[in-house]
Amino acid sequence: DLLDEAGLGKDGLRLHRSTFEVRALLDEVVATFGLLTAERGIALSAHGPRELYVSGDRARLLRVLENLVNNAVLHVRAGGKIALESRQLGDGLELSVRDDGVGIDERDVPFVFDRAWQGRSGRARGAGLGLFIARGVVEAHGGEIHVERGRRAGATFTFVLPGVLRPQPATLPLGPAAPS
Repeated sequence: DLLDEAGLGKDGLRLHRSTFEVRALLDEVVATFGLLTAERGIALSAHGPRELYVSGDRARLLRVLENLVNNAVLHVRAGGKIALESRQLGDGLELSVRDDGVGIDERDVPFVFDRAWQGRSGRARGAGLGLFIARGVVEAHGGEIHVERGRRAGATFTFVLPGVLRPQPATLPLGPAAPS
């Protein structure tokens, strides 16, 4: 994370772009956190269409999602839920991590993506760099990230990336060529 942070301050992050299926990325995050969430009695799920592709740095976007899910796990009680969702939004891709945890103090919302920010609640752990780095990675992809507090509890972190790709249908031969 510190190396990523250092890259954010200078020339920006160098992205290693590839084209990948978004739902497979979400499923990988669910698999990574499956045991931990099961042990804590938290339901973790992924929702979104298959065959939706994006061009980006898969490893860095995976780390963004893992960071958001890890933060949610820290703030969701047993019996709670965390949902990863993806959907096409015009020519872009919207990814979100929604939880029904204890939520974010309203006064903290404007600062959650700031470097080294620790919330007022006293529940914060770590160096306070995860959301700062997440914002840097999303912005390096030409996207935006934001957070919304739940009406009663929880939070939803959403980021939008440009450039959704759908696979082109395979071109099938129409049959033997007619003699000319």
